[in-house]
Amino acid sequence: MNNTSLENIDTRSDVSVWKNKNYVILLLTGIFITFGSKVYELAIPLIIYELTKSSVSMGLMSAIEFLPNMIFAVFIGAFIDYIHNKKAFITFTVLLQSLILFALFILMKTEYFTLPYMYIFAFILMTLNYGYYNARFVIIKQTLPPSLYMKSTASFTFITMLVTVVSPALTGFILTFSDVKNSLIIVAITLLISTLLTLLLETYQEPTSTANKKNFLFSDIKFAWDEFKKIRVLWTLTWFVVFTNASYGMFNAMIIFFSKESLNLGSSEIGILLSSLGLGGVFGTMVLGRLRSWIGLGKTIGICIAITGITYVSLFIISNFYLLCTSLFLVGIFATAFSVCIHTYRQEVTPVDIIGRVVGITGSIFKLAMPLCIFGAGWMANLVSVEVVFLICGIGNLLLFLIFLFTPIWKEI
Repeated sequence: MNNTSLENIDTRSDVSVWKNKNYVILLLTGIFITFGSKVYELAIPLIIYELTKSSVSMGLMSAIEFLPNMIFAVFIGAFIDYIHNKKAFITFTVLLQSLILFALFILMKTEYFTLPYMYIFAFILMTLNYGYYNARFVIIKQTLPPSLYMKSTASFTFITMLVTVVSPALTGFILTFSDVKNSLIIVAITLLISTLLTLLLETYQEPTSTANKKNFLFSDIKFAWDEFKKIRVLWTLTWFVVFTNASYGMFNAMIIFFSKESLNLGSSEIGILLSSLGLGGVFGTMVLGRLRSWIGLGKTIGICIAITGITYVSLFIISNFYLLCTSLFLVGIFATAFSVCIHTYRQEVTPVDIIGRVVGITGSIFKLAMPLCIFGAGWMANLVSVEVVFLICGIGNLLLFLIFLFTPIWKEI
């Protein structure tokens, strides 16, 4: 095992992110994990739809996938700050996800499989997945100088969004000629490749003092919470993200049901639709740096909230496949740009010694409203129509934008 002290890590601002070994490894790992997750995101709703034909069941699955983040994120963040060997932690979380998916695939081929098993496996998978992403944030924070945070976050998002463009269309094409359940094997294999890549990571961390060990977990979380509240802009932005995430979660959970139930699209067409969303994300990361330099971070965030809201409203009246692709492309641009802005700002202003806990705390708060809103969206689509869900998401974002205009953030950052 290769352990490197912080003193030996080159954090000069003139060093390219591409010369940083850990960054490149995490990026490659992220590519495989993103590909696998996009296959998973397309396959699981289709499996649920095949089993139940119910928007409520699909909404419940999406809600369950966000519960681990809301419940465990703070504790996972504190644990990651505490442990020395982040490499072992990342390797464990990715490997276990792969093994669980292999087990789920085998179970689905037996007569013992029922829908509750799917919910249980999804809950465990999302818990492990969040642990991986939290640890990745910490390693990036420790590896790179502040001047490269925006570039590294944008690079991560750009590459992963590029994979997002290709993978849904490819998956949809594959599923046209194959059983949707076989896609779980594809996901498991990509995670297995990612596990092997994580073994090449260099681990490093400042030694944890005895005092920190005695004050582990709850007192550490309380300390990080107090420090987090002192970062006033991040504190305020976090609560805006609660509402934007809720609306995006409702949109994301219902778009496949809308495609199948209202538009009668096939798997390949749904794959193309989700690729439009990913293509928008790629474009969003490309223009974000210039947009921030031109108008500032605060105005960029506000504009992203507003245009995403307008695009949600457009889904209320759109029934044409090509117009729907265009709308999803716009959602991809501005939802991705918004996300990169928030994550970059959090990295910029959070001290390195509490970054894991703050990522955990904000991660929990970010997802606070998502499970209930997503589950409610499933019921609403069942009782009224899925188009009404999109309309509510859009109106919510536009109202949020009006509130954002009157905050200091609009002008200050």
